[in-house]
Amino acid sequence: MAGGLVVHITNGQEKHTEVLSQERVLIGPGENCHIRLGSDLLSDSSVLLELARQNGHFRVQEFDPEIGITLNGRPLARGARIEDGDELRFGAFGVAMQFFPVGNLPAVVSSRRASVAPFIEQAAIEAAATARRDDAKVFLREFTRELLREINWSTKIIALAIVVTLVGGMLYLGNAVYNEMRRGRELIDKQNDQLARQQGELGKINEQFGEVDKKNQEIINSLSLAPRIFGQYGNGVCLIAGSYMLFEPGTGRPLRYPETQTTEDGTALKNGGEQPVLTPEGNGPPF
Repeated sequence: MAGGLVVHITNGQEKHTEVLSQERVLIGPGENCHIRLGSDLLSDSSVLLELARQNGHFRVQEFDPEIGITLNGRPLARGARIEDGDELRFGAFGVAMQFFPVGNLPAVVSSRRASVAPFIEQAAIEAAATARRDDAKVFLREFTRELLREINWSTKIIALAIVVTLVGGMLYLGNAVYNEMRRGRELIDKQNDQLARQQGELGKINEQFGEVDKKNQEIINSLSLAPRIFGQYGNGVCLIAGSYMLFEPGTGRPLRYPETQTTEDGTALKNGGEQPVLTPEGNGPPF
């Protein structure tokens, strides 16, 4: 049985809520109305709509047919019952009202002030809707219990097996992907280490090749003094002069030409074109 009425009022961007516990609800611009539409809404009637509670339900008693009131998109009629969530629209004013009958309301006093603090309004809405939320929870719990009771055990077992299979498959795939990623990271780290070692070995080999090339170049330079000098100075204009002497290996004495033999008249004797033999003996000129 309805014990009160919660009304959500919408006028353009403005929204307002009224919580009423009267047996008769008057809506209009008059001073005696429980819900006033505002002084800016001009009308000849002081009461635009009257709702009365009969047998636990609110019904339409009287209304002004000239302002074009509709109930859920249809023209309003006398005696129409107000159900939970029904919407009344006042076509002449552009005002919409949505009704929510509630049961076991506490002592609620209707506020006729032009404005209500937002937190007071919200608290009233929550207090009025608490019973409806509890009823909805009980209905949902009972509906779920009955639905599960109607399902066969075989269907439940099959559904449970499907769920377990899906969950197990997802866990298996996730574990497999994680292991593959871990192995891939380990392989990449090993390859990076091998590449670093190979680069170090290549650096050492290059250094050894450089040292060998340097030594070979030094040997070549020592064995080819004349070609090297020619290569370095051949394009220039210069005079290179030098002298050398021959020494006997054993004693280290300088080798000399043999002494010149003369005749009695003082002329030198000739050897007949033979190459003179160098000797460390005598007083001949050094070679």
